[in-house]
Amino acid sequence: MKRRDPARDLISISPRTVQIEKGITTVLGVSPRSWSWWAFALSVSTAGCAYAVILGVTGISWVSWGSCPGSDFYLTRAVPVWSALSYIPFTWLAGLPAVATGLLVFRLAVRRGRPQWGRITTWILSTLLFLTHGGAPVAFSVDLLIDRSCLDTWGGPPGVRYFVLSAVAPLLAAVCMLLAVRQRRQSRGCGMGEIPTPRHE
Repeated sequence: MKRRDPARDLISISPRTVQIEKGITTVLGVSPRSWSWWAFALSVSTAGCAYAVILGVTGISWVSWGSCPGSDFYLTRAVPVWSALSYIPFTWLAGLPAVATGLLVFRLAVRRGRPQWGRITTWILSTLLFLTHGGAPVAFSVDLLIDRSCLDTWGGPPGVRYFVLSAVAPLLAAVCMLLAVRQRRQSRGCGMGEIPTPRHE
């Protein structure tokens, strides 16, 4: 019986672009699954950026009455924290700078053989997006669970579009970033003649 050549387990086609190892394809050292999540994060944040620009041009004004815990907390007590975080450039433009920076750092870290550095950077940037943009959706959800009439304290539908919907894109982009750098479980076993290589996903 002819012995299988171990070298056939690893086929390289332009080492700097595509590698195929045991049926697993990587592009520039990153798996297609990871690239897909990064592409989705960039697309979502770009759309959110355009939406934010439109909101910035139109603006919003309203007169609210009544008291709801979510809006009270977000529009009063959370304003100093939210304002401080809003000065961080990575959180601007629906998180587009954070996504672009995360992708660049992750790609460079993988190329240097230090993918964990890229993951840590991505986790930090994603956390910034959650902290900056997560307050309004959470506060709004609390108010609706308590009393649906609290919608008026948020300025009605225009207020929801301004405060809540504008936060959806950066939050979704942050989730996609985390999924892009998530490590998939691999079996620890390695057969004779196999070439184990870490998967950077």
